[in-house]
Amino acid sequence: MKKNMIVKSILIFTGIMVIVNGGLFAQYSSEAIIESYPIAVGWDKTTVVVFPFEIKSVDRGNPAVMVQKDAYAGNVLKLRAGAKEFDPTSLHIITSSDRLYHFEVSYKNRPYPLVLDMGSQISRDARYVNLSSPSPNDKDLEEIASVLLNYPIKGKLGKLLKVGEIKAKAREVFIKENTLFFVIDLENKSSLDFIAEKSRCWIIDAKTFKRTAQSKTELFPTVVKWEYFQGVEAMGSCRLVMGIPAFTVSDNKIVEIHLIGLNGERNINLQIKGKHLLEAKPIIQP
Repeated sequence: MKKNMIVKSILIFTGIMVIVNGGLFAQYSSEAIIESYPIAVGWDKTTVVVFPFEIKSVDRGNPAVMVQKDAYAGNVLKLRAGAKEFDPTSLHIITSSDRLYHFEVSYKNRPYPLVLDMGSQISRDARYVNLSSPSPNDKDLEEIASVLLNYPIKGKLGKLLKVGEIKAKAREVFIKENTLFFVIDLENKSSLDFIAEKSRCWIIDAKTFKRTAQSKTELFPTVVKWEYFQGVEAMGSCRLVMGIPAFTVSDNKIVEIHLIGLNGERNINLQIKGKHLLEAKPIIQP
């Protein structure tokens, strides 16, 4: 009798486990699982990925993977290793077409291939996603930036920054739907033009910045509009309007804007504190 009870208990337990395990495996169909595509990065070589639409969001699983959206081609992403021999990690890209791309990134001394065209993989790699809120299209962003180039502003956010003979100051922050627009005035007192080869932007969590490198997150500008050319002419002045995706703003957050001079010379690094971000003015009429 006791033996029969033990056998019965074992059978019941086995049945429960089959049901539980079966239920776990039955949650996802094969069509629901997005397979990642492998991509390799190296220490002294750049891997370039070309997407069919502009890049709107980048999420990397490990800060050892260095990512940069091209300053002139918004659909081109450059990848490089910031550390050697890191474990394989994830990389997710969302483009303006509301599509998600999923990669597994690994370190290779000789990465291959060095250039990938995701346009040819659009039917396999991309999956539709819904953006959290509607955003102004490229034309709208350009129109807003053009208006702000000539908008009368007298105040300033934070301290005046001096780099050699160049002065830079953030004048104001505006917001339109899910985009923050920064108005920056620059003055060049030198006899050489200042040409900004690249424009980059980071969000810094001031609370954890000293404890972890992951407190610094790069955001890719949605629009970069200069008044005349991409920089400041000798003995002249100009205005720059930069738009970045909006994020959860708090006193602890700092926006760091880098204007990298030609050949890495005369770099300008502006910081806008969270208290100023909280005062961003809404744009009612672009």
